[in-house]
Amino acid sequence: MVSFYAFCRVIDDIADDNDTPVQDRRAQLNQWKEGLLKGFAQPDELQSEVVALTGKYSIPPSMLGEIVDGMIIDLDQSRFGTFDDLRMYCYKVASVVGLFSIEIFGCTNPSSKDYAV
Repeated sequence: MVSFYAFCRVIDDIADDNDTPVQDRRAQLNQWKEGLLKGFAQPDELQSEVVALTGKYSIPPSMLGEIVDGMIIDLDQSRFGTFDDLRMYCYKVASVVGLFSIEIFGCTNPSSKDYAV
């Protein structure tokens, strides 16, 4: 859980770093996403730990990609035109975190997924 939290913190910090130009933050987030989905060429310690989580808990790496996608939305958008747009954003930046977490915690009750979302 510590590694997963660190991943979430790192990508959120990248998205929120107003001292770095948006195009650089977008590039950093896209590098994370590509590494998560296709493998990192030379992973650092955190990247290795996060990738290991997907194997250890049989969680699709695409879930981590969705979290990164949510952070990318932060770069361009702070308001949402419809509730469905807001719901999609919240799913990526919060619900997927919950869904990933319940796998780490070993939840077996099917309603856990509903609560995670």
